[in-house]
Amino acid sequence: KIQERKANIMLDVQKLLLTPKNAEVDVMLSNCQSDVKRLNERLELYRTFEDNGRKRKIILSNINHFASHWKKRRHICMEVLNMLQDCTEGAISVKKCLSGAGQIEIDSDEYVSKQAWESALNKKKYQLKVSNNSTFGTTDVAEQHELISVRLLPNGSVDCVYFSP
Repeated sequence: KIQERKANIMLDVQKLLLTPKNAEVDVMLSNCQSDVKRLNERLELYRTFEDNGRKRKIILSNINHFASHWKKRRHICMEVLNMLQDCTEGAISVKKCLSGAGQIEIDSDEYVSKQAWESALNKKKYQLKVSNNSTFGTTDVAEQHELISVRLLPNGSVDCVYFSP
């Protein structure tokens, strides 16, 4: 009997040693409270996304509306360019006109993206020059991955062109 009682007491002692002390429980409680506070802040942030969902739908419908008009206009312009190429027997090239090096100046997506890219490069050179000459540091454009243009792909999706040399 004494051996059994001793074994039970040893088990109780081990259980007591494994249970956290009051100081440890206080630390665990403060950690849990800070986690709950952080989660509540994130919850408030996520609740605002519900409002953003409506705005997102409105923006997507506007994009689709403008994209459909853009497709119609692009189709008409491409028909005119193809007819001009056929009528002039290749003197006016569709590829050259779309790239910006042709006889007719057209603001195609490729040309606008190319001009925006060159402008971003010039801006980067200017910012680097300014940052070298002043005591105030300016952020490098290449680190920010700036949106410089948007292209509409033939399948109707929007492609964003970012500046990152």
